[in-house]
Amino acid sequence: MPAQYVFWYSHTGHGPLTYLPVIATTSIGHLFVYRNLDLDDDQRSVWVFGRGEEWETVEEKSPHPLLHNRGLRIANGEPNWLKYNFFKQTENRVKEKEASQQPVDR
Repeated sequence: MPAQYVFWYSHTGHGPLTYLPVIATTSIGHLFVYRNLDLDDDQRSVWVFGRGEEWETVEEKSPHPLLHNRGLRIANGEPNWLKYNFFKQTENRVKEKEASQQPVDR
């Protein structure tokens, strides 16, 4: 899905997020991405506005609430809804690379 069709709200702060803000223009499939600045890593907490019209926690590969052939991917801090075959192709490439690096028994 082209990035211009992925809508997300981003927020950073110190400590865990205690509640999600009310956003009047939120629609199903919109994302809220939070980064805790107190943590050293680049980990983010992510929620999607779901079919029940409330925020639901999601993670990598979680399905889009309406587009069932797409899963969540976050790269460089930016979320995207990618087709599931992307994940499968990536897994296959990793397996092929690992297999090619294995020593050959003689």
